[in-house]
Amino acid sequence: MYGVLPMTKKISTTSSKIDCNKLLKIVSDKTCGGIVLFLGTVRNYNNKRKVTKLRYTAHLKMALHQLRKIINVAEREYKLKHINVIHRIGILKPGEVSVAVAVSSSHRKEAFAGAKYIIDTLKHDVPIWKEEFYQDGKKWLGEVC
Repeated sequence: MYGVLPMTKKISTTSSKIDCNKLLKIVSDKTCGGIVLFLGTVRNYNNKRKVTKLRYTAHLKMALHQLRKIINVAEREYKLKHINVIHRIGILKPGEVSVAVAVSSSHRKEAFAGAKYIIDTLKHDVPIWKEEFYQDGKKWLGEVC
């Protein structure tokens, strides 16, 4: 079919700032009527404590393996055309983007549902851990991510 691009599936981790425009460019496609970009950001307060920074650590090989499984399911179940998922590793300050999920599909309903599935499953299944730092201490948080 004219104008149909091959499926794009991209997953990665980075210690650098996430370029949202680059993510959108990767998932943009004239055959898609829905593009969803989800950004997870570092909050400055959690449980009534001021957060000064976060540290994300990961079992990188396993994290990428789990992400690959998640996006393969998302592609199939939600008819996603393009998927780009990136997660920061290292020290982040409040306001910085820690994770980004960009997807596109023929229709908005599938794009929204697919993006939600990816971020929810990522937070539950992918071995990326978060340590919060406060003015008066630090704490590892319970969920995987």
